[in-house]
Amino acid sequence: NELIKKCGETCRAVLKYTLNTNVRISDWRDYVSQCKELGYDLSEKSVLKPSHFHEAHERCTNLIKIKASKESDEKMKERAEFLKQFEFIDEELGLFIRIPQNTEEIVSEGKTLIHCVGGYAERHANGKTNILFVRKTDEPDTPYYTMEVSNDYKIVQCRGYRNDTRTPKSDIVKQFEQKYLNFLEELKKDEEQSKRKKSKKTA
Repeated sequence: NELIKKCGETCRAVLKYTLNTNVRISDWRDYVSQCKELGYDLSEKSVLKPSHFHEAHERCTNLIKIKASKESDEKMKERAEFLKQFEFIDEELGLFIRIPQNTEEIVSEGKTLIHCVGGYAERHANGKTNILFVRKTDEPDTPYYTMEVSNDYKIVQCRGYRNDTRTPKSDIVKQFEQKYLNFLEELKKDEEQSKRKKSKKTA
């Protein structure tokens, strides 16, 4: 009844989704409550009925933990100096890389662009990966694309609204990715050179 009244689903639709995805109705109800707490738009079918329900449910659970945790934000502050090296701007293309300041910003990014980057907030805070915001220079506070960069300076993914399923990635964004990849390669060379110098001093 709660799913029918609050989400506008029919009894048939509820049963069909739970049977097809092997999901208990009580788990789905809990997931819907989590989405509301995180401010997700449940009118979006991809949010209300995720194709991989258990992963989405676990991701929401972790996000709520992160949202309530100051520890993750403290870890991000500790990483601030390291993350500065990823800052980059291309005036010609009108795009730049912005570093998230706290976990709430990463959660908000995923909510606005309707993709799963929020689930990476804890990994970013713990230094297991690096989440970066691609923004337009004339709209610096508006989410545009989200990029994940590995600790060995490789672009893992760069996703826009709904993972680019509705609007294909533009040539400008593709050019920016390539330029940023070249920038990352230089960062990697600098790091390797620094390691070699330290190794020689130790020897």
